[in-house]
Amino acid sequence: MPFNYLRHREQMIERFGQPKKLQGLFDIVREIIDDEAKKGFTRLVGLAMELRRDTITTTHSAPVGENQSWRSPNRYPGYAGRIWIRYEREPRGNKFNPMDCFRKTLTHTGSGGGGDYDSPWKMASSVWHHRFGRSEPNDYVHRVRPGVGDVNEMRRPSLWGFTYHFYYKDWPSLWEADKRRDLLAAIGGDGVPHNFNHTRHKLQWDCPQQLFVDDRFLSEPMSTQAIRQIEFDKLYLVR
Repeated sequence: MPFNYLRHREQMIERFGQPKKLQGLFDIVREIIDDEAKKGFTRLVGLAMELRRDTITTTHSAPVGENQSWRSPNRYPGYAGRIWIRYEREPRGNKFNPMDCFRKTLTHTGSGGGGDYDSPWKMASSVWHHRFGRSEPNDYVHRVRPGVGDVNEMRRPSLWGFTYHFYYKDWPSLWEADKRRDLLAAIGGDGVPHNFNHTRHKLQWDCPQQLFVDDRFLSEPMSTQAIRQIEFDKLYLVR
């Protein structure tokens, strides 16, 4: 059965309401992705976005109720940029694909897939692969010391990154609020920066337990040695 976007949008509004700030939309997307992660027998431990306001064509996607078209695409205002996802462990199951989660968010991904893609967790991922990439299986669990209770398991960072966008037409309350911020920016009121329309908006959430384990992992002597080697390679070997 085809996915009913109109009905899903009504259900989303009933469940979450209409956000008036990017942070509100970010929180909605985070909750939905975490819900969907259970289908892959994992959970979300990190989410980040970097967005700017833009006009987006309908070549690959379209607002709810509008037509996607390669031959005669329309353009709609919204936000575009990148999104990064971190799962606790690699998703499992043939029917789970992180890209499929986004149709329930009324936001859209483009190119990308599994991998770091300059994510906020680049160092943890690089050090992991430097230390264990050739010597341990992908499901290897490293136990950091000292841990707190059972919060001591460091797994290979499961990272995904995509180009990302959404349309104001799907989030009209955010659109109205941003238009008000445009007006305030024009007159310099309410603390809104004059360059609001061109600002890159960065949003990030991390599971506190994962942050703790990452910190312990990166402070281990073998990790600090790996960091020095990574930084050396970056300066002298990559040109």
